[in-house]
Amino acid sequence: MNIAPSSHHPLSPSKFPAWALCPSFDAIETEEDGDAKSRGSAQHVGLAMSMTGQPDAFAGLSDDEEQEVRWVAEKAIEDAASMGYQPSEIRIEQRLTLFGGGFEELYFGTCDIEYGPVICDAKFGDPRNYFAQLCGYALAKMERDGLTTIFAKAYYGRWRKVVAHTIDKETAERVVYGILAKRQSPNRTPVICEFCSWCQHKATCSALTAPVDAVLAKRDDWAVRMPTMSATEAGADPVVLGAMRWLWKTWVEPWGKGVEYATNVMAECGNTPLGFKKQDEKGRLDIHDPAKVFAALTAAGVPREAIEAAAGFTMKDLAEAYQQATGCPKTAAPAKVEALLVASGAAARGPATFKLIRQPGAEDEIRAALARPVNVLSLPNAELRTNLTEQQGTTK
Repeated sequence: MNIAPSSHHPLSPSKFPAWALCPSFDAIETEEDGDAKSRGSAQHVGLAMSMTGQPDAFAGLSDDEEQEVRWVAEKAIEDAASMGYQPSEIRIEQRLTLFGGGFEELYFGTCDIEYGPVICDAKFGDPRNYFAQLCGYALAKMERDGLTTIFAKAYYGRWRKVVAHTIDKETAERVVYGILAKRQSPNRTPVICEFCSWCQHKATCSALTAPVDAVLAKRDDWAVRMPTMSATEAGADPVVLGAMRWLWKTWVEPWGKGVEYATNVMAECGNTPLGFKKQDEKGRLDIHDPAKVFAALTAAGVPREAIEAAAGFTMKDLAEAYQQATGCPKTAAPAKVEALLVASGAAARGPATFKLIRQPGAEDEIRAALARPVNVLSLPNAELRTNLTEQQGTTK
């Protein structure tokens, strides 16, 4: 095995997951940026040392941390062997560089594990969406090796879990260049996301400090006042409801998320916002080894049938099991499994649902439409309008 020292580029793919959500994110790079980050770095060092046969690979790690690293190393070697690759063919901590059209260096990143058309990244924290980071490594490797498809895996040591992706070049380019364009845009704007706690701008970020006048007053940058009628009264007017939803999604919801973030930070620091009580809850229990569940509970006297009746199944896991057992194409397996489960009465699909997605140009379209008279004939009949008016009068 080969090993190279790790390093970081200003546009490293390791930052892509955060930039995919907020292009203004900048990680805290001080000694106070948290013990979790330093422990994760120590585990990555232990992984590289153990997979390259160096002594004292786990020095300084706790027993749990060592077991997490050992699981990733053993699982990675096992997966490589299943594809015909020997341990000596696995490369560790290798730099992957993406060059521009003029052979200028766009970015580089350090891939934890690489062999053949496969790249793997080790994670020792909670599961997150690292697809963007894997796309960054994948595109650089495809350009370097002349490949059109990469098999990418994220190993979660704490959870003994593997998330696999098949990434084609078109997808990688769309993800990578999209993130780079947003990150380097002079007009980028911050967005509240799951990475706010690790951002050096969190104390001054405009997304987290959205003023209340953005919610209740007229904005200079959007010439629409908050409608004074209720959503019920506007129930038959798609223009007014569109304006309400746009204002909610653009100003009210981000402002509310900022309030939620600030109050949660206050509660974590030992204080609580007036009118609220902090209630501690246990972390979610994640069962990642069904075989051990069966072994532990059957040894305790629980019948196997009772355990099977209580087991939870996901379509993803069942489709993967069906695919491996029958050789069914991966894309067809979910539909095949669903058909089998529905036909046997083991499952039933609920009613169809939907979600509303804010469209590009919505602001201009709504503003133009609001120039016409508002359709106040919004309720189904006069009797219902009268009843609602009376109800509102009694609640004031």
